[in-house]
Amino acid sequence: MQRSEIPAEGAAAAGSVSPTRVQKVFYSLGQAAQSGGFDTAVGFVFFYYSVVLGLSGALVGAALAIGLAFDAVVDPFIGSLSDNLKSRLGRRLPLMMAAILPTVISVGLLFSPPPDLSQPLLFAWLVVFSVAGRISISLFHVPYVALGAELTTDYAGRTSVVVYRSAAGVLAGLAITALGYSAFFANGGLQRAEGYPGFGWSAGGILFVCMTACCLGLRRFAAALPQPDRVPQPMWSRLPSEVREIFANRSFRLLFISALITYLAQGLNATLNSHSFVFVWLLKS
Repeated sequence: MQRSEIPAEGAAAAGSVSPTRVQKVFYSLGQAAQSGGFDTAVGFVFFYYSVVLGLSGALVGAALAIGLAFDAVVDPFIGSLSDNLKSRLGRRLPLMMAAILPTVISVGLLFSPPPDLSQPLLFAWLVVFSVAGRISISLFHVPYVALGAELTTDYAGRTSVVVYRSAAGVLAGLAITALGYSAFFANGGLQRAEGYPGFGWSAGGILFVCMTACCLGLRRFAAALPQPDRVPQPMWSRLPSEVREIFANRSFRLLFISALITYLAQGLNATLNSHSFVFVWLLKS
């Protein structure tokens, strides 16, 4: 993608000055929202809907698959939009900020279906808020990852940014898991239906704090980044050629296939962990 001329402050932000520790901490909170908060919370959904609410396991799997399919479709559009967006806050933060409330509300409602829904209505509820949650968190996470690459152009500096980001995700995941088992599922375990709405809204609250802090902490930096040149073609017409260009790269194809296999294994493990903990190992909360 062609770039416009970079102003002095933009050049500094783009990599000639390394990010401070404070900037790295603020940035890392975005990963706490994604893998630490959203992914950890959603890991309880399969058990909740299939075992606690009694929805058919096939329907639960289908609903979650629909959410992932929408996620896969919208991600390239979000990425293209983020790359070419112009605003006084830069091209990353507007989308990240717009995603905060929809993500929080989607997670809260995902764990708060109305009581006594029929199987078709419960399935519809799960589909709607699974799709809404996936799209909302993608609206935050896709530009967030791109922003991380723009914190610095130095290889060692980018490695340091990734270390902060990964550590925050792990710590947030541990915190939300501990919160769930020690507070909401302590008495009655994962089969206690009353614990899930409180858990969902609490996880949403943690997401809100992390996502908001990330955006506020990096607002000046993001606004100083160079703005993209305007692209004459609309996103809908140029995206197919952009996707073809990406998959024409052999290194990307290898990375894509490797990631697909890895995340498939991780997803299966996370989805079935709760079942194995409760029914195979008979572990208490």
